[in-house]
Amino acid sequence: MTSKKVNFSIKLMIYSFFCLFIFSCTPKAGCPASENATVKVNRKGELPTKRGNSNLFSPNGSVKVKKAQKARKQQRKKIYGNRKS
Repeated sequence: MTSKKVNFSIKLMIYSFFCLFIFSCTPKAGCPASENATVKVNRKGELPTKRGNSNLFSPNGSVKVKKAQKARKQQRKKIYGNRKS
């Protein structure tokens, strides 16, 4: 074998071991990433009943949507209302 092939195969083996080491999760211990993403339970082992407040949509968002729909409907009626079929 040439030295380039040997170097490539060594680098490939090192990279594969590195990937296996980084991305491996043992079944008994679990993955730290998935354990941190879970909801914490209280002393009785129950999930919390409190609802979150994400502020993704503003509280007045539904009112604004309804007003916009009404305005579009009036605009369509104004533009297309006098047409004859």
